Amino acid sequence: MIIKVIFLLHLPPPVHGASTVGDLIKKRFDLKGNYKKFYRNIGTTKDFKERRKTSFSKIIRFIFDYCINLLFFLSTKPDLVYITCSTYGIGFFKDSLYILLCKVFNTKYLLHFHNKGFHNKKLSKLGRWYHNYILNDSKSILLSRRIEKYYLPFLRNSNCFYLPNGIEDKCPNYKYKAKDNNKILYVSNLVYSKGLLDLLDIAHYLKINNFHFELQIVGNEAEISSEDLSLFIQERGLNDCVYYLGPLYDNDKWKVFQESSLFLYPTHEDCFPLVLLEALCFGLPVICSSEGALEDIVVDGLNGFIIKEYDPVKYGDKIISLFNDKNSFIDFSINSRSRFEKEFTINKFLSNFNSIILSRL
Repeated sequence: MIIKVIFLLHLPPPVHGASTVGDLIKKRFDLKGNYKKFYRNIGTTKDFKERRKTSFSKIIRFIFDYCINLLFFLSTKPDLVYITCSTYGIGFFKDSLYILLCKVFNTKYLLHFHNKGFHNKKLSKLGRWYHNYILNDSKSILLSRRIEKYYLPFLRNSNCFYLPNGIEDKCPNYKYKAKDNNKILYVSNLVYSKGLLDLLDIAHYLKINNFHFELQIVGNEAEISSEDLSLFIQERGLNDCVYYLGPLYDNDKWKVFQESSLFLYPTHEDCFPLVLLEALCFGLPVICSSEGALEDIVVDGLNGFIIKEYDPVKYGDKIISLFNDKNSFIDFSINSRSRFEKEFTINKFLSNFNSIILSRL
């Protein structure tokens, strides 16, 4: 007997954590035995500027996709449906209709959440009832126990699996090599919640303290345009030390990681960012906030520093002290790469993911 599994994924474009993991699952996940896999893209956002926004074109896109996927579901009669599920606004409602479909036909399903949860949702009584109905008996994958509290009371922890992200090794021949530069790297789409303005304030603090450095910013325009970013840089007098490289992909992106010495990430809204795993992959020490599950990736005093307050002085002082302490810098670099190899490879992720899928069949 062939066991059929449908994977309802968010796939690029745009490129973000959930779509990148979805793409990895589609390309690399392999169920051995009498299993047949089907992959469907349920994302309706085609550009990062559309994300978390409702538009007529997205509604039409969703209706069309849902009808096609409904017919596919009815013809396939799957044994399990895996669903990458949003938690925000209309995105959750859209994805919840696939959960509802599974409930109506009594089909097993498994949810995979990639963000922080429902903690900041202001719901009406009807909205709270609907969330409870959809989620309360749902088997779900969370990225970390640290973010479990953001899903309560809608999810029961007895129904949760915990699966840290993993990525492909883009630096398989890694060997620590001292770099004669103070290059700092920041990678994120240009949105305020990722701490972009904090980043520039940190850079300003470094400059007024006569610390020589170069900060490179990589990412797509989103809430903030390249023109706005240039203005923010100019207002702080940082034109000679802060550079926006735009979006970079594949070898161009990995080259920037290889040439950098430190990864800086003062984010205000995150869960388990893949970009920090990329930093560890290239052996970069990381200085970041304590947002989401970042402390699962960066161990304070081992491979970087966790800054619990959004204070450019605290960030700046840690950066200066680390660059001035060459022995600690070497240790942090080696420890970053070691943590990546032990905890965050794609093979470890796929092995754990396979175990979770099989447990639901």
